[in-house]
Amino acid sequence: MRFFLCAMALGAVVACSPSSMSPVEPSVAGVWSLDTATILSPQTMHLSQHDGAVAGTGSSMGVDVPMPVDISGSFSPPTAASPPLLSLIFQFENGGGITGQFTGTLTAPNHLQGSVIFYGITQTPQTATASYTRR
Repeated sequence: MRFFLCAMALGAVVACSPSSMSPVEPSVAGVWSLDTATILSPQTMHLSQHDGAVAGTGSSMGVDVPMPVDISGSFSPPTAASPPLLSLIFQFENGGGITGQFTGTLTAPNHLQGSVIFYGITQTPQTATASYTRR
């Protein structure tokens, strides 16, 4: 009987422990640094996340001076049919209307990999790849 009571108590403790709860969803919140050089991609991004909405700021290098970047977008956690996906819009301040559309995947907890389409640099959209590491 004593063994049975101890087993029940141990089972209750294990059932209520944090390890039995659902895992924490991945997040893209934090400070990200550009790994690979691309045209106008933000060299740093400071992102915050609330549910699936992402917002932040960044800094890109213009011709001779840094350009502030406003960032907005969405993040979708992984599902059985899809990896964790990130979609961002870059609005370049003092960039003469230049915008960028980043679409990427969280390939590891601290690594983003994707592509960017830049609008407003030339008459045709310019494409580039970009990867970031969270500091």
